[in-house]
Amino acid sequence: MQVWPDDYLKTVDFRASCFVNGTVRNLKTGRDEPHSGHWSSAFRGHPWVEQSISEGWGRDLRQHVIQAVKRRIMAEKPFHDVEGLMPDPKWVAGARTQAAKYAASAKWREQVIAEHGSVDAYLQKSIKGNARSVKGWKKLGEAA
Repeated sequence: MQVWPDDYLKTVDFRASCFVNGTVRNLKTGRDEPHSGHWSSAFRGHPWVEQSISEGWGRDLRQHVIQAVKRRIMAEKPFHDVEGLMPDPKWVAGARTQAAKYAASAKWREQVIAEHGSVDAYLQKSIKGNARSVKGWKKLGEAA
């Protein structure tokens, strides 16, 4: 049984993040740190990476790839094969669907805020409108 040092998981996380995100020098500490929210040059140009950036699911893909790299590091396997780190096409389809739903929701929110000032104002107006239209109806549980 292999015994890892106390900070092993932290080291694995750091190595995986640096490989996937690339690094940037921290001017305060003088150390290289993961460039959060970015892709390293090893991943730039991969079709799913570029597609994920343009469609808004890049964060999900980065997190998936970081986890794949962590698993490989801990299993002491090579992790520099970019294509081998990518998820299966079904995962990508699900991530794209979620990103599209989120984008549509954000667009709807922007529209509502532009027309009503806020989502809360829209909801209050909707509640008042619905209360007027159901006055003749019995509440659930009331006798007919």
